[in-house]
Parts: sequence; structure tokens; C-alpha cells
Amino acid sequence: MKITKTTLDVLKNFSSINQNILIKPGKLLTTRTVAKNLFASAEVDTDFPQEFGIYNLSAFLGVLSLFSDPDVELGEKSMTIKQGKYSVSYMFAAPEVLSYPEKMISMPPANATFELTEENLKSLLKAGAVLASTDLKITGNGESIICTTLDPKNSAANTFAVEVGTTDRTFDAYIKLENLKMPAGKYTVSLSEKKIAQFSNTEINYSLYVANEKNTTWS
Repeated sequence: MKITKTTLDVLKNFSSINQNILIKPGKLLTTRTVAKNLFASAEVDTDFPQEFGIYNLSAFLGVLSLFSDPDVELGEKSMTIKQGKYSVSYMFAAPEVLSYPEKMISMPPANATFELTEENLKSLLKAGAVLASTDLKITGNGESIICTTLDPKNSAANTFAVEVGTTDRTFDAYIKLENLKMPAGKYTVSLSEKKIAQFSNTEINYSLYVANEKNTTWS
């Protein structure tokens, strides 16, 4: 079995969300944070033939990086990663020691949607870092949707804002900037008054579901 570069890119992203992963048969990969406030799913181009668990995903990716084009053979309790004269035996982790989603998340109906371009996403993340912002506030004022980086606990903090869409609803949805762990790209963002947001990549089959903060309001 070959693990493709696009699959490795998804696994690298997943490692920023949770160091554990339980890979199940097929092409669908899922993960969530231990706190259960983030859930990610991706359909990859590697077809995994069986279930197996990885306890430390970053360490596993480090092992794979020792090879330029490895073959992976899955056994009952471990896998063999090999290329030419070199090989590594890597043990699986039992599911009971892992933190993983038992089922797919069910997104409530969206009450507002907008397109977040790759440029706007990068600008918001960069501005948040430069201004030491903690949150992304997504505001609907009955006409426009505006994304703002800010610190809601500091009224004197500097902010950065960009208009991203339109809506007839009024709301303020707060998301911790540190929770925006998706890969770069363009996203369709769906917001629910149930205080959850879905970021769906428009180029690859990847979605990140993020719980909104308690100070989120809809009217």
C-alpha cells in the first residue's frame, strides 16, 4: 500500500488537532480534539484496507519521512514500512487507549452561509497573530457578514475586519482563532444558531466543525 502525499498532508493537519487517530477501512479519515470542540473529516485518495490505531501521529509521520517512497504492509498488530534494504516495524495502538470520534458529526441546518477566500483566511489569521487577537467574531447585521479578529475581553484591543457576505439575520458568532486549524484554501462557511460552524474546503473533500464560544448570540 502507498500512502499518497495528499493523504499525508491531511494526516499532518489532523496531528494538529489530536495526536491520536483510529484509521478505519476505506478512504474517510476523521478526528476530534479531546475536548470535543473540534471535529474534522476528509476523504483521501488512499484506500486503507483495515482498521488500525496510531497513538502518536506526529511520530508516525516522522517515521514515514525517513523514506522517499515507502511501501506499507499492514499486519495484525503492526505495520511494516519499507523501501529497498530499509524497513521499520511500527506497532499499532489499541482503540481503547485512543481518543477518536465514534461517529460522524451531524451538522444542524445552516442559518447563515458565506464564502471565505484563501486570501481572506490568511489575512484574518495573520492579523490575529500580529494584533494578539484571541477570537474571530463573525457578525451578521441584517445586511452584511463581517469577520473581525479581536479580544472580546479587552474593549481597547486593536481589531481587523473584512466583509465576506450578506445575510438577513443578526448574530455575533465567536470562534477561538487557535481552533482554525484547517489547511489553506477557500471555504464555504455554514453557521448554525445551535452554536456550531462548518468550514468546508471547496477544492478538497475536507470539513472542519468548530464549536462557537458561549458569548455567541443570535436574534
